[in-house]
Amino acid sequence: MVQRKLSFDVDDDKIAAITAYVRNNVSSISFMGKMSGVKVRSAKIEIGTVTLFPSDNQHWSIKGHAHLEYQKGDGYLTQTFLFSSDCQLSKGENGEPIVSNLTSIQITDVL
Repeated sequence: MVQRKLSFDVDDDKIAAITAYVRNNVSSISFMGKMSGVKVRSAKIEIGTVTLFPSDNQHWSIKGHAHLEYQKGDGYLTQTFLFSSDCQLSKGENGEPIVSNLTSIQITDVL
């Protein structure tokens, strides 16, 4: 089966490129603040929106849901959180979206 190449000009392809980048480059997730030290067992990120910052033509705001399974007492709890992040997207030499400078994902609220 032939797989279609991603295009920088297609919004869903930008989301696919960011999702692949997170899957291939994020090695751990940790909480900050009052949940600091809680160990994350598994995570699934669903990107909802990717929006260009108005002041810059390469920086993008990312928002979505993070489904996290984390240690709670003697067991594990699964919850869905809102998250935000930002990165740079540029057009590759074959027109594909190239993701860079995605350095952190901020968990902002429980759904």
